[in-house]
Formats: sequence, C-alpha cells, structure tokens
Amino acid sequence: MRYRDEFPEGCPPPEAVEIRERMTVYRLTGKFPGTARDFQSRWQRDPAPAQFQGERECQAKGLSVFTDAEDAALALGQRLSGGYVVEIELREGMGAIQRTPSSSYDSHATWWPSIEIDYGELRQRELARMRPQRTGRRRR
Repeated sequence: MRYRDEFPEGCPPPEAVEIRERMTVYRLTGKFPGTARDFQSRWQRDPAPAQFQGERECQAKGLSVFTDAEDAALALGQRLSGGYVVEIELREGMGAIQRTPSSSYDSHATWWPSIEIDYGELRQRELARMRPQRTGRRRR
C-alpha cells in the first residue's frame, strides 16, 4: 500500500492492520465538514520536531482517531479551541490503523491514510460541537 507521507523504516508498525472492511472512527476537527487541514498529521503541521524521532515520528505521521464516540467527545471537551467530533467511515484500501490507547482514552488509535484518499470525499457526520472556551478574566 502507498501512503501519503514517507515513513521511517518499520512504519506503520507491524501491529498496525491494513483496513480491509468498513469501520467507523471519530476525528476531532476544527470545522464541519472536516477540511484537508483538519486531516493533517502532527508531522505535517510541525515537520521534523526534535521530540518526534523513531517510533514517535511514525505516530506523529499518522492521524489520531477514536473508535469510541464517547472518548472522542471527552477529548473534545479538553480542547480550549473548540471544534467538532466527526464520524468517518473508513473502507478497504484507506490505509492502516493501530490501537494506540493513551492514559486517558482507551479507544485512541492511529490511522495512516493511503495516498488515494480525497478528504473532501470522505463520508463525514457531525456528532458533537463545542464552542471555543474563553480563558482569562472577563472584562466588565
């Protein structure tokens, strides 16, 4: 399979599985529907940061998604910038995915999209929306 980025040796890792059947995942986006910018990896937003070497580089070149809508909604609640939880249907040939649970979200996964994906054509459904949170003191 060809991926949209060049990956280091062994990426996606052997534990990742190629997507061969339909599956639903949830992605946090800034807009609905999610745009190509909402589907940029951390690596694409900040290429070659020092903290992303080796295995961490591989994960930074993938996209964070959730397999559980409630976990995605909880993660959205932690964002000060607000945004959306978008349900996405992945199908055969759309890349590889691996469970990468965090201490906060057991359903977190990393998705390495294939090069053929057109993000404008992804089937997306809005599940939750949160307005940006104001920080600091309020003026009187």
